[in-house]
Amino acid sequence: MQEWLFASAVEMATAIQRKAISSHELVTLHLERISAVNPAINAVVTLAAERALDEARKTDAQIAQGQNSGLLMGVPITIKDSFDTEGIVTTYGMPARAGVVPRKDATVVARLREAGAIILGKTNTSELTVHQAAHTNPPLFGRTNNPYDLARSPSGSSGGAAAAVAAGCAALDIGSDTGGSIRDPAHVCGIAGIKPSAGLVPRTGHCVSYGLGTLDTLTQIGPMARYVDDLALALTVISGPDGQDPDATSVYSNGTVEAGLAGIRVAYYTGCGAYPVSEDTAKAVTCAVAALQDAKADISRDFPAGLPKASMLFEALVTADGGVWKNKLSSLALEGGISGSTDLNLRQEPPAADRSATAFCKQISAFKADLSAFFSRYDVLLGPVSPAAARLHDDTPQGYNFWNDLNVHNISGFPAATVPAGRNSGGLPIGVQVVSAIGRDHVALAAAKAIQTRLGC
Repeated sequence: MQEWLFASAVEMATAIQRKAISSHELVTLHLERISAVNPAINAVVTLAAERALDEARKTDAQIAQGQNSGLLMGVPITIKDSFDTEGIVTTYGMPARAGVVPRKDATVVARLREAGAIILGKTNTSELTVHQAAHTNPPLFGRTNNPYDLARSPSGSSGGAAAAVAAGCAALDIGSDTGGSIRDPAHVCGIAGIKPSAGLVPRTGHCVSYGLGTLDTLTQIGPMARYVDDLALALTVISGPDGQDPDATSVYSNGTVEAGLAGIRVAYYTGCGAYPVSEDTAKAVTCAVAALQDAKADISRDFPAGLPKASMLFEALVTADGGVWKNKLSSLALEGGISGSTDLNLRQEPPAADRSATAFCKQISAFKADLSAFFSRYDVLLGPVSPAAARLHDDTPQGYNFWNDLNVHNISGFPAATVPAGRNSGGLPIGVQVVSAIGRDHVALAAAKAIQTRLGC
């Protein structure tokens, strides 16, 4: 039975419908796994065990009656604690929200439940996903540890989600990504994740939603799982407009990752010069290149000319208003918490030198145009996720340039997937980042699947 803990969500859903295993058995198995490993990793911070078991029993009864609808029917999952979950405590990692129970699910949560997924509980997140987000160590629940080495960080802000999935506590989770918060945790925890095309997945009911001005398009919602096939399945479930998020559009229509790669134009780089990468990181990229060559892709060594400067633009963007957006974000979050709470200490950022909205928009538009021109010549860009494997808990990179290869695609809005591609000399996982043009999420996923299938990481 233990092998089911590391099966794919696709395999679980199929087995439940074929009655090879019951949903109740799977949920019980995962709850036992959480009980066994979570004390060490602190990834799952709120359990909904009785509710999950009750839903599993109802699911099995429906299947027994031939009512086996729903792509994820009976599959046990967890949800990052930055998403509202009806009937389950949602804190955003804030002490002021301890015990807050939303009356309504976030859009993505509602869609997963409609597809039959069963929520086991909530996973740890950096406070409001933006405060000290290099690690997952909120003041409410404390730090999450990397399952591969407890002395190391699972990164942030979706560190709890990545650690839980990597440790076999859930088939998949849903993360959020403002500057790399899906992709870096997936990278250091040895799982897959995708920041989808901007506008693909509604942000309604997430603590960083919309209405924050120039920052609105940075944050995207996406799945995290052990297998690329599960990312595609989850995207099929959660994507599409909800009539509430003003930026949500139907930019993605192909959920398959079976697209052939013969002739696909792939550009790759092992480092763009923004920050030095480790030898193990560069080696993981070259291994991924070999996997795509085996899939008959057309490979070239290249990267966008503006890539090395992405972190400077990102820093200017998130600090331009002197921290006003963070205060607004915290104020909105505290509306559901303890009135008058002052226990949230978000940093006040210094204003950027040039606060001209027009100048900013021109600079960003030119940057995006250069990236779009690059993707007129290539279908896929392959490169590092971040410069090295999992960091120690007290190792917080100084400066945005460490995250350059992540930040760039929050600005561009292009779909960017992380997939495991190797290990360092200490046995820690290393992922690579696979990017495609906006609306072509299926191309990025097809390349990521080819890498995962051929490398077996």
